[in-house]
Amino acid sequence: MAAATKPSPAGQVSTASGLSVGDRWNFQVVDKWRGEVVRNYSTQVKKVLPDGQWLTGGGTLMDPLGRVLESPRSDTQPRTLYKPYQARWWEDMQVGQRRKVEYQIEVQNPDGDPTLRKVVADMLVKARETVRVPAGEFEALRIEIDASVDSTRGSQRWANRWLHTYWYVPQLRYYAAVDIEVRSQTGQLERRDREELTSYEQRQGALALR
Repeated sequence: MAAATKPSPAGQVSTASGLSVGDRWNFQVVDKWRGEVVRNYSTQVKKVLPDGQWLTGGGTLMDPLGRVLESPRSDTQPRTLYKPYQARWWEDMQVGQRRKVEYQIEVQNPDGDPTLRKVVADMLVKARETVRVPAGEFEALRIEIDASVDSTRGSQRWANRWLHTYWYVPQLRYYAAVDIEVRSQTGQLERRDREELTSYEQRQGALALR
């Protein structure tokens, strides 16, 4: 693991895992029902904080490994908190490893009545394989996440199942693709998307000049 760069007069410029200010990953979101790209977005390391957490250009707070801690209010979504973090991956993963992770999500709805979610996620590093996306081909760790989600808002209660498959690329220190499925308590498919890396910029590491 790369050592963290000492803070410069302008502030800390990289995390212990090697993410650096200016690193950027551009994605397209494919609606797999419709078979078409429905939106594009970018995640950029805008600022590294003294504790190694970092902020994106849009104000999302990430932990040093790139797991979401807090997303700010925007035109399309309310402020959302993840405690301790959104389960995605972990440090020094190896094929065959399993983890069970519990975390909470608080969605701060505009009307002041929050949605609270308890997530219990079974995580498995399924394989090391090549993933092909518009940005190219990458050697990735395939991480399968099967999560049960219990949600409440006021007197309302409901349950879902979230199935996420990440292709995490160690050289990118981020993911190249993720398949997302959301199912109701009865198993009905409610959402089926794929996010794919279209391009990237990286300041350190083997892929920095590609």
